[in-house]
Amino acid sequence: MRAFRRRSMLATVAAAALVIGAVGCGGSDDDPAEEESLPGLEGPGVQPIEGTEATEIGVSADAIRITVIADVDNVPAPGLFRGSRDALMAFGEHVNAQGGIAGRRLDVQFLDSKLSPDEARSALIQACEDSFAIVGTSALFLSSLEPLAECADMAGQSTGLPDLSVVQTTFEHACSPTSFSVNGTAIDCETRDEVPQTYVVSAGPARYFEEEFGVTRGSWVQGNDVQGALDGTLPVAAGEQTIIDGENFLTSALSPQSVYTPYVQSLRRDEVDYVQTYGNAHMQATLLQEARVQGVQPEVFTCVVSCYDEALIEEAGSAAEGSYVTLAQLPFDEADTNENLEAMVGSVADLDGFGSMAWVSGLLFQQAAEQIVEEHGPNGLTRANLLTALNGIHDFDAGGIIGPTDIAAHRGSGCLVVMQIENGEFVRVHPEEPGTLDCDEENLVTVQLDTTSS
Repeated sequence: MRAFRRRSMLATVAAAALVIGAVGCGGSDDDPAEEESLPGLEGPGVQPIEGTEATEIGVSADAIRITVIADVDNVPAPGLFRGSRDALMAFGEHVNAQGGIAGRRLDVQFLDSKLSPDEARSALIQACEDSFAIVGTSALFLSSLEPLAECADMAGQSTGLPDLSVVQTTFEHACSPTSFSVNGTAIDCETRDEVPQTYVVSAGPARYFEEEFGVTRGSWVQGNDVQGALDGTLPVAAGEQTIIDGENFLTSALSPQSVYTPYVQSLRRDEVDYVQTYGNAHMQATLLQEARVQGVQPEVFTCVVSCYDEALIEEAGSAAEGSYVTLAQLPFDEADTNENLEAMVGSVADLDGFGSMAWVSGLLFQQAAEQIVEEHGPNGLTRANLLTALNGIHDFDAGGIIGPTDIAAHRGSGCLVVMQIENGEFVRVHPEEPGTLDCDEENLVTVQLDTTSS
């Protein structure tokens, strides 16, 4: 079994950024994972095409350079997005082993944003100057976006720098015309300056548990350490509250168990039968342990993708038994059901949730680039053509790893898989068939909420 690993409080913030659209961070080692003999990295190698030439910044006659910007080397959360970095590096190796793109080698450059707005801005400027696109972007403080929107191409036109993001923590980033997320974007960008804003979010977990168990009263646990994270989870909770009545409980991701004592008491008093946590494994484990102490057992304790983490089982112990985790992609241990998932799992030595989405972002880049080649030939690779191609993709699913996502409209799929902890392991319970997702269109709901006042 492969699952996501332990996260810090900042990783909880990052997980919330995934929840905005949909949906363990890497270890503390600051160097890329050592090369291993992995099956996903085997293949015939790059197949050159005669007549290729330099067509754009980052595109030479024999290579395409993309950059992954990620927070890795930093003090508060060492190795935070190491997974994104390592997965993109492995993706480049895998693509090259399988023939390359447009007769060219795919070179992946890593720039460390170090949890710093200044480093993130510097990385954007450098990528603008030497890369075709940025892919798998995983920087919490990417707040200065002028280099993204105003980046000049080889012809000197301010085309912008194509950005295929994993993490987006601001409306400005999520709604940038050159940014595209495989998770989708919850906010309707046309309403971002309105009060309230309009969001399209996945309420699939609440819908499933309401139909399966008849739950009627809910509570939504959310970390409030960083406003950007809360702005991401509040609309999702509001979406679930259109199905199950209830209230939010806001607390720090670092809260000790004693903070949960009065909260768990309120669960019994208010007859809450559905508890959803938007946080990390530690938050959920602490809550489950306090509930065990008090003998409080709602019908459903569930958590988002950031709890798909062996640390939850290790820390909560038997208190985790019977609790649930919902995913927006296929579980890693179902690689034998999906060719693309098998390639990812077989190529990345230490795969985590952010790495998975970075790999999927790489697949999106590859699909768009190959579409350009089909329409314009191998010398049609320009940033303008890449943006046009991305704006024409409406049903991207990474070969079935995720649900059909409207990349052009920045709309997530709402698909889900429900896992339950049984005998110390994550076990699929819905949908029952391995390799499938619940993509019912009713999973997506529209809500209006003013997060600017939260």
